[in-house]
Amino acid sequence: MKKDLKYEKNILLITKDEIKKERRKEKIQNQIIEKDDTKNKRITEIVKTIIWLTNCKPNEKIPLRILSCKETYKLWRNKLDQARPKETHKLGIVYVGVNQFKEEEVLGNTKGSEGYNEFIKQLGEEINLKGWNKYCGKLDTKFETDGDKALYYCDERVEIIYHEVVKIPIKKGESIYQQKKRHVGNDRVHIVYCESKYYNPLTITSQFNNAHIIIYPINNMYRIQVYYKAGGSWGPLQNEMIVSNDQIGILVRETAIYLDKASLSRFTSDKLMNQYVSRQSIIEGITKLADPNEIDLLHLVNRIKEISSSL
Repeated sequence: MKKDLKYEKNILLITKDEIKKERRKEKIQNQIIEKDDTKNKRITEIVKTIIWLTNCKPNEKIPLRILSCKETYKLWRNKLDQARPKETHKLGIVYVGVNQFKEEEVLGNTKGSEGYNEFIKQLGEEINLKGWNKYCGKLDTKFETDGDKALYYCDERVEIIYHEVVKIPIKKGESIYQQKKRHVGNDRVHIVYCESKYYNPLTITSQFNNAHIIIYPINNMYRIQVYYKAGGSWGPLQNEMIVSNDQIGILVRETAIYLDKASLSRFTSDKLMNQYVSRQSIIEGITKLADPNEIDLLHLVNRIKEISSSL
């Protein structure tokens, strides 16, 4: 009798273990089925989209190519993700106080006058740099090493970040203002608000400062001087113009954009200044990675299934 009870207990234990194993198997199978169902649904959606886009029959050749998802493709894809949808410009803004003529005097400024502050309001809006996720013109958006605020402008065509000399901090022990020159010294165009009698375009030494728009305030109006290394007139502002206070912002901004484009074309080897041309160049690079052979819809579906099963 005791033997029978022991035998029955063993049978019960085996049965419980088997039930647990079966349940595990069933759970795994269900997960696989769910995963397969999700993949199949995705494949079905892809096929439906292809049919809708191409209006092709199963045996017809379709105007689509399969891309090779190798490292080269990933590099091109990242480039496309990083390509800006609008034209971008980084422009320097320099404040020159009364009787300031030397580079160290100009770069040493940590604030502008009331007139300067009113002027820059017309160029853009002040933004917080920390966490800024739009165009930043290489300003630090994590640790505020370039200051906590910057001037920014955006419309349907362009994005502009201004490198303001007065907003970029001076590091302790810094004697030649490296941080300020690192940004402003690499800008192709300088907008100079000058309260001295004159401003020499060579004041801030750099090989990149190709154009200067110098603004002299005079009784709620502004006298303009425009310097461009390559010569010529780009407008809308012209040399020795007198401009009213209510129009100065838009005219300075548009002139700076034209001069920046001219400088990029004239003084650099980078000809992809237009964002559309730049994006097209990247897309052409991606299309070169595609399989050159034409395939019909059924073969394409099978190929999609193969790729999906390997993921």
